[in-house]
Amino acid sequence: MNVKASAVRGGCELAQVRAPGRTRGAPGRAATLPRVVTLTPAPSIDKVYFLDRVQAGEVNRAKGVSTYFAGNGVNVARSLHLAGNAVSAVLPVGREGLAADGCDGDFLQVVRGVEVGRPIRTNVVLVDESGVTTNINALPAPLDPDQWGRLCQAAADEVRRIGADWFVLGGALPVDVSTGAAVDVRPLFRSMRRLGVAVCLDVAVGEALLEWDEDCQPDLVKPNAAELALMTGHPVRSLRDAVEAAALVRARGVGTVLASLGPDGILEAGEQGALWARGPRTKVVNTTGAGDAALAGYLSVKRRDGRGQRYGALRRAVSWGALAVQQETTMLPRIIENPSDILIGSPEWGHRLT
Repeated sequence: MNVKASAVRGGCELAQVRAPGRTRGAPGRAATLPRVVTLTPAPSIDKVYFLDRVQAGEVNRAKGVSTYFAGNGVNVARSLHLAGNAVSAVLPVGREGLAADGCDGDFLQVVRGVEVGRPIRTNVVLVDESGVTTNINALPAPLDPDQWGRLCQAAADEVRRIGADWFVLGGALPVDVSTGAAVDVRPLFRSMRRLGVAVCLDVAVGEALLEWDEDCQPDLVKPNAAELALMTGHPVRSLRDAVEAAALVRARGVGTVLASLGPDGILEAGEQGALWARGPRTKVVNTTGAGDAALAGYLSVKRRDGRGQRYGALRRAVSWGALAVQQETTMLPRIIENPSDILIGSPEWGHRLT
């Protein structure tokens, strides 16, 4: 379905329509679930081509093509919205507004768009019959300080409006045209801390994490194995490597590291120690967005100090990620409430990552 939301109102924001029962204090199940605001500074239109196999230097014929609106924070917000969590997805919208297959009217109810006058990038995803995924991602459109500031302000406004438990910064970071470097997220994180909301970082920042002040460290980071190695400068080839790398990241002030390890499951390292969660092997169709689905599953559960809630969050993370790789797009067809086939325990130090 192709749904257009091209009407920009109030100078810079798309009209917002919220489903009943998705704000603080509303009765029903949504009121008991974590509330989440996501910010996706560089959303994309993803065009997915399905082929028998990808042949470099040759003409490749696609068996099918899917087009959908995506981006880390977009994917997380869409899955949480499907699960019934109160959510708001903040993102920069070009003058053309939102127009893409998969950006359905129901999801648009939770979008907070900020007009920045920049085009939404288009990414290409090549998927062969064996499930190997090749991503060709365009660079994010650069932002000036005013545009970045308006995005950050919109995110803070949404945190206040829905009484968010979590704020998630997801995806690639645009370049600040005034500095030539990536936009500085530290003031954003400081403002979120002042608002009392837990902060999740779902972007690959590498060694920049070393330079952050103590008052703006995220509560949660969600790297994959390659990003975890980039953050620490150490190769991650085994579970022992992953646990040791996560400890290095936590030593810089990060509360919890949630590392997605592909077919080897998920590693959570926090104050209560490390847990390794994994599920049965499954058929892989498209790996794009699996980590986002896993993060959404993890954040969808109300967290307390009890072990049961921690295990419940990890079960959902693994099962939602496994469900995501079986789909052609990053959109989950349904939500798995209480998966029972997930194994959770202490990491097996000698296990080599696939």
